[in-house]
Amino acid sequence: LIGVEISAEQVEKYLKKLHFEISRHLPGEVTDPTASTHLGGGAGWVVTPPYWRLDIEIEEDLIEEIARMYGYEKIPAKELEGELPEKIDQSLFDLIYITKKTLADAGLTEVQTYSFYSTQALDALGFNSDNQDSLVKIANPISSETEYLRAHIWPNLIEVVAKNLKQGFDDIAIFEVGKVYQPGNPPKESYRLAIALINGSDNPIQELSAIVSKVDGLNITVKAGGMEDELKTLFHPNRFAKIKDGEKIIGGLSEVHPRLLNQLGIDKRVAILEIDLEPFI
Repeated sequence: LIGVEISAEQVEKYLKKLHFEISRHLPGEVTDPTASTHLGGGAGWVVTPPYWRLDIEIEEDLIEEIARMYGYEKIPAKELEGELPEKIDQSLFDLIYITKKTLADAGLTEVQTYSFYSTQALDALGFNSDNQDSLVKIANPISSETEYLRAHIWPNLIEVVAKNLKQGFDDIAIFEVGKVYQPGNPPKESYRLAIALINGSDNPIQELSAIVSKVDGLNITVKAGGMEDELKTLFHPNRFAKIKDGEKIIGGLSEVHPRLLNQLGIDKRVAILEIDLEPFI
């Protein structure tokens, strides 16, 4: 176990210095049943530690004491045998780190919300018994507020905005990087970036677009218009843009629809952005 050969005389010398009681025995001999530890599979020792060494319970504990007395610095290094495991791909987490740092340096505040939709968010988004199949439902939720996993992050950020407005803040710039969940067997998880911005201007989208363009690694293309019918109750019809990676739609940039904001008690313009991060790896 130590990796070096240590003579029997040295073993006995080390253990006696540490006040262990030792006696040699040969294979087949009946050993003292009260002895704490038996070293070796053939000839070896019966060893009883001193009463104050309550940490000595197994054979390896004794071997560790021998190694310590021998000197860890004398034990030669040895290469591990077998194949080295493949290096884990960290590119996603590198991108997340860079994104968070850039947004924080730009003055945004990172928040972390729950991975669920609240009942208030579900109502505001228009989910009911007819269309909740598009969400991942928890089999054993701890409450009605944790029944459905979020499919997008931005609704949770809008709730954070509403709470901050009630506390008297009127210039809010927050972001979250986290997972969203899509139905499937098993459900699909993916990382997204979401940003919510209120700055008191008539065009918060412009500032939000300028902020996200500064993030290294997020080379996004913004194309105005093209809103699907199912989104017309969520986003402002004339202030909506799709975000593309090549020809693939990976997110959106928009002002939240006033109807939805009113349901959450917000009377100011709120710009939001949400994009899938994984295409940028």
